Amino acid sequence: GGEMANLLPPEASGFETGNVEDHWLSVDDFERDSTRARTGSWSLRVDFELQTFLANSADLNPVEPDTEFAAGFWAYAPGSDWEGFISIDWYDADDNYLYEDIQETPVVLAANTWTEVRYETTSPPDAARALLWLVIWTPDDGLVSAWIDDVYFETESAETITGELDGTL
Repeated sequence: GGEMANLLPPEASGFETGNVEDHWLSVDDFERDSTRARTGSWSLRVDFELQTFLANSADLNPVEPDTEFAAGFWAYAPGSDWEGFISIDWYDADDNYLYEDIQETPVVLAANTWTEVRYETTSPPDAARALLWLVIWTPDDGLVSAWIDDVYFETESAETITGELDGTL
């Protein structure tokens, strides 16, 4: 395939540099962590009970309307039968809430390794901004930690898609 353009800046995606609080919000504690990374030297560790929600409201403004997007992240679960999924809140140019676009089938995270959570969807015709939610659920009791790395929100260019269809790439 062709190159995808990640709409999230590196500070919000790979966590190698920068202040993550400028890009992500959560009721749970989270921070850049160098003990484990899928790429580079850093990831984002989040400490939570049962379920955690990480929201990015800063970076996906503007987004193209009526466009196919792929949103995703890589998650490291230290236990079995954890799940991850993505939810997107769409807003119009006047900042009116349109609807929640939710990944209906969660991705089961393999234990003690990195698993990709990916959701493909199309933005609504009047979309202008998106709020991206990363969600992880654990069956384990008590306070746990999960790691997130290589977050993306991207679209393919029309040329890329055409090239794939007619086999020129």
